[in-house]
Amino acid sequence: MIKRNLLLVFMLTAALVVGVTGVLAGTLTITGTMTASDPTMPVVFISTPNCTGQGSFPVLYRTHPFSVDATGTYNFVQTSSAGFASLYLHLASFNPASGLATCLAASNQNTATFSYSLDPGVIYLLVPFDDSFAQLGGDYEITVTGPGNIYNGLPAGAEICLNPLPGGTSHYSVPAGAPTFYNPDLGTQLGFDLPAGTWYITEFSGDFARVWIACNANQFWIPTNAVAR
Repeated sequence: MIKRNLLLVFMLTAALVVGVTGVLAGTLTITGTMTASDPTMPVVFISTPNCTGQGSFPVLYRTHPFSVDATGTYNFVQTSSAGFASLYLHLASFNPASGLATCLAASNQNTATFSYSLDPGVIYLLVPFDDSFAQLGGDYEITVTGPGNIYNGLPAGAEICLNPLPGGTSHYSVPAGAPTFYNPDLGTQLGFDLPAGTWYITEFSGDFARVWIACNANQFWIPTNAVAR
């Protein structure tokens, strides 16, 4: 009996070690907080579990890349504070400016729930978004279960562009640098200044200009009067 108990302890300990070094087989849980400083994308319309059309209303979103090691049907469940968030499943070629093209499945239920067949060797994106008119964000939790191991993040050496430079964007000189803002509003100042230099400006809106700096960085705003035009 003692030997059997020792064997059971050993097996449980081994299982716990595996759980510490990687995601337990068949389960991935992601938690996050969406804020007004997150990027926006034109909403993609949903009829659960399908993505049905491309809209224009800008919604806050976040992206979580993941992959699996076994073909099969995986289940997705998302909960969020006051049910503010809906959920898309995208391929990693996702372009937020035209999200319908890569949208595989989605749910806009109060608890977002759907299933989809996944394959190994493919990078997928979970894209929670603020499905409310207020666009204030909040907390969310996503759980994925299925027949294979589910790996959070990008595989070693893999790169994807989550915020591609919009076509037709032009360079502008910002000769003296500028304060930065997460919305075109003086009450949303960020904690850094844009250095003097030449930068991509993707949009002008009233007294503000929107700056793109890198493929996987959020865009932000600077005062229009800091831009040499």
